[in-house]
Amino acid sequence: MLQINRGGHSALPRVILAAAFACLACSAACAQAFPSKGVRIISPYPAGSGPDQMMRAVVEQLTTAWKQPVVLDSRPGGNGIPAMEAIKAAPPDGHTLAVASDAQLAINPFLYRALSYDPHTDLAPVTLLFSTPFYLVVAANGAYRTLPDLIADARSAPNKVSYGTLLVGSSTHLGSELFASLINAQMLFVPYRDPQQMMINIAKGDLGWTFSTVATATPMVDGGLLRFLAVARHSRTSSLPEVPTMAEAGGPELEVKSWLSLVAPRGTPTDVIAKINKDVIGLLATPSLQDRLRSFGFTSEAGGTPEYLTKIMREDMARNGELIKRTGASVQ
Repeated sequence: MLQINRGGHSALPRVILAAAFACLACSAACAQAFPSKGVRIISPYPAGSGPDQMMRAVVEQLTTAWKQPVVLDSRPGGNGIPAMEAIKAAPPDGHTLAVASDAQLAINPFLYRALSYDPHTDLAPVTLLFSTPFYLVVAANGAYRTLPDLIADARSAPNKVSYGTLLVGSSTHLGSELFASLINAQMLFVPYRDPQQMMINIAKGDLGWTFSTVATATPMVDGGLLRFLAVARHSRTSSLPEVPTMAEAGGPELEVKSWLSLVAPRGTPTDVIAKINKDVIGLLATPSLQDRLRSFGFTSEAGGTPEYLTKIMREDMARNGELIKRTGASVQ
């Protein structure tokens, strides 16, 4: 039976208010206590790739800041789906996070009819991390001395020129298909799992070209085996100002880039997400990680809220859905 206080008013509102304050206090306490144990960050990237190297630097800094072990759990392959399935199934307490790119959050939903995760209902956005432009890379001593050389060869016969990317349906795959469409050529797509093997095959002449990050290609560029032909961007980068844009190099106006973010399982407390967001943003702003970002050719995107990441996801989904229709890219 509902109790009535002496003033004739229900005691229920007081109960509700007390419960609300208790929840708030508990949530704040949870955020202050985080992390109470080691943290695992699942990554869809293979060891040695640019994003993997950068995330290892972030993990090292987080271990120091949180005074708890933070490990990077690399689960490459499958267009990042295994990594997203793992974070979807993880306990929603903030101690398991995942690196997710535009490929997993804004491209895969258009490539798979029955995707095993939903970026909006299974995952909780935490923050954007960084973005990277892509450079068109060819063999240093190969036939393609200029971008028009590559374009002319690609137009000469269907599938004569091959290109590779790490993931089917990734931003580099879609960008490569768009490039082929813009120059009215058909090129042979070769998917890879190992970025180093892809670079070796380009250097040997077994693969024509790829869109690569600075971090992945630079060791073999410095070794005289590969060459940056152009950057798929509307303007040159501060990392490699001597490399022309695609348009400056004699090709079509084209921008190919990717961004990385941090996500948690849906249901992770908002205060815990806010703390992770604040801590990660603070670390990425430090001079040491800023220098590391620049050395890898990355641009820091940290500083946004989880809501901002959601906005970026929705914008990219709209654009990528149209691009996939236009290029006909699909998962075989």
